[in-house]
Amino acid sequence: MTEQKTENFDQEAAQVNGAETPVEEAVEAAEDVVDELAQWKDKAYRLAAEMENLKKRTRKEVVDARQFAVSSFAREMLGVQDNFLRALDEMKKVAETPELKTLKEGVAMVAHQMDQAMEKFEVRAVKTVGEKFNPEQHQAMFEVPTNEHAEGTVVQEVQKGYKIGERLLRPAMVGVAKANSGEE
Repeated sequence: MTEQKTENFDQEAAQVNGAETPVEEAVEAAEDVVDELAQWKDKAYRLAAEMENLKKRTRKEVVDARQFAVSSFAREMLGVQDNFLRALDEMKKVAETPELKTLKEGVAMVAHQMDQAMEKFEVRAVKTVGEKFNPEQHQAMFEVPTNEHAEGTVVQEVQKGYKIGERLLRPAMVGVAKANSGEE
């Protein structure tokens, strides 16, 4: 009988060693659940980061759209503003009569109002005279031989340039200093 018990014990041990016990199955299942949880957690973090990036990108696009939606209109209005300023300059050359004075004041008020409207939409003039020539903001129309200014310095403005925000709306047309060779 002892042989029979030993044989049964050996068979049971073989079954236990070959097959998993309920505890081992539970541990393995728990490890699988923990791995799956970690994967879902990682996906959730990645999705949250993507959503945050999308929010930031969308905010920037909305700001850009607002800021630059007015660009083509502003570009057209710059010509009108230039003509008001030219009219004011020409009126200064003519003898002033009471009628001309009133007209000049009216044109000056409209030009000032245009300046304020442009400023409201962040349309600003590009700095020119006295600045170093910058091909991203200035368009050289001619060179001015001089010894008074460093070569490459803007010495004359033919037409104002403008930016809207940080984007160039219209380059300034300028005259740029070059070294005077002494020949005339």
